[in-house]
Amino acid sequence: MNKLLIIFYIILLASCNSSSRIVKDLSSKNYSLKYYGDWYVDSLESDFDKEHSFTINSQEADAFISFDIIDYPVKEVELLKAKIDQHLNQTITNATVTSFDTWGKYKGKGARIKGNIMGLMEGQFIIFIHSEANHSFVMMSQILDNDEQKYKANLNLIADQFQLKN
Repeated sequence: MNKLLIIFYIILLASCNSSSRIVKDLSSKNYSLKYYGDWYVDSLESDFDKEHSFTINSQEADAFISFDIIDYPVKEVELLKAKIDQHLNQTITNATVTSFDTWGKYKGKGARIKGNIMGLMEGQFIIFIHSEANHSFVMMSQILDNDEQKYKANLNLIADQFQLKN
């Protein structure tokens, strides 16, 4: 009987993987996205605006992804350069910058800035900018190097499910 209970518990534990995590929706007239329920929308942030500026934090608040939804087109290259310069001058040292041009289903301009964050820990900022005729978005995430695997699934879910609305 005890062996049967142990086998039952092993099967039960094995079935409780990341695919059974709660998925939450966040949407407005400007966008929609999905994220795992062990992260939360920081509605107490001073510049929180569900339509235009919001951040989703990990439960431990050691990683985040933020969005700025802009109601007009932007110059992707110029804005990305300004964001990179801001981080290199204010938040990250000993950095390497790698460019990319796709995030989720969107084409645009992006950069991964890896280095020492605030002089305390190794990590990275990922910035991506996409612009269309009527609107744009800026996505930025921060993650520590030792947490990259821990949060990869949630960041991928957000990237895959993010939809800018017309």
